[in-house]
Amino acid sequence: MIFADPEPAILRSARRVLHRGHGEWQLYFCESIDDALMLAQSYNPWVLVLDDSLLGEDLSAAHNLFQKAPFALRVILTSSAHENILYGSARIAHLVLPKPFQKEDLERALTRAIACAQLTMSEELRACIGALTSLPVLPEVYRRVSAELGKEVPDVDQIAEVISCQPQVLARLLHIANSALFGFSTPAKDTQQVIMRLGLNMVKHLVLFSGLFSSDNPKLTDEKMAQLSSESQQFAARLQALAERAGYSKAVKADCWVAGLMHNIGKLVILDCSARVGEEYEQLQDEHASSGALLMMLWGFPLEIARALELQNSEFLPEGEPVLVQLVNATKLISRKDFEPSLLDNIENLSIRNACKADLQTC
Repeated sequence: MIFADPEPAILRSARRVLHRGHGEWQLYFCESIDDALMLAQSYNPWVLVLDDSLLGEDLSAAHNLFQKAPFALRVILTSSAHENILYGSARIAHLVLPKPFQKEDLERALTRAIACAQLTMSEELRACIGALTSLPVLPEVYRRVSAELGKEVPDVDQIAEVISCQPQVLARLLHIANSALFGFSTPAKDTQQVIMRLGLNMVKHLVLFSGLFSSDNPKLTDEKMAQLSSESQQFAARLQALAERAGYSKAVKADCWVAGLMHNIGKLVILDCSARVGEEYEQLQDEHASSGALLMMLWGFPLEIARALELQNSEFLPEGEPVLVQLVNATKLISRKDFEPSLLDNIENLSIRNACKADLQTC
């Protein structure tokens, strides 16, 4: 880890906190971004923590540092509550933490960095994802909704106003809220009804989904984006239906919907890398599961969802995996073109196995 902050008191505090509980880490502390760059040239940091005052107006020094440490989880510390500064930091960072920082926030960042580093992935692809400038920058609407949800008492009216200003996002939310999966007898007609029906966290993730699979990226064709969007929605619906058949709770089904929508996000990553650097990255198509998992980790999604994406194509799951991981893996199994009934024996969870059998009988 490289921790850069111009305030000596902050550096002393960071040293004290991090050395106490993480003595096994290589920890470097400095007061300028130039010093951080020199350190990054000599080491391969897993985490970069930078005070926002070091970024500079044109961000050129920050981008230069990120190029030298493409595998690092980027954390920006800021003491400002100004919306433009917060969003500006979020455009180049994976995580934005308030200053003064809390010990728990830094420890969560370290835990997430370890999980990222432990993903099985080629160095080519890991560096490519670290260098992406389009996908890891969250859509503006998502950022604003997340900021409101981060408050102690979120303002539902404010969230509704943000969404209402984006007709394409609202249209997508209305379509999903009115789907048969949610079982309402009357359709939702406005943003407020959508939020009350789906819940704030679900709305946040769906806003992200709407931004990701829009066709604003000139590197990706409208046809391919539409295909990936349709694929993700169909998989999410089947996954949530499987959780329903297996008798799992509403909370598990909500996580299933999010994991289902994001399950093929790694394909979008691969496509973006291929379009940006050329055909040589076509051979990385098989790594879309780990690519999606890494992106979820960098974006701060629950590690369980990232784990579900990582293991979605595994033929045999390790023992003791969370229910969400098992459900995603099972849904992917029965969705295979070469699926054979004997493959159901690979599913250890009896409830999920029986749910798969019931699903196949209805197809």
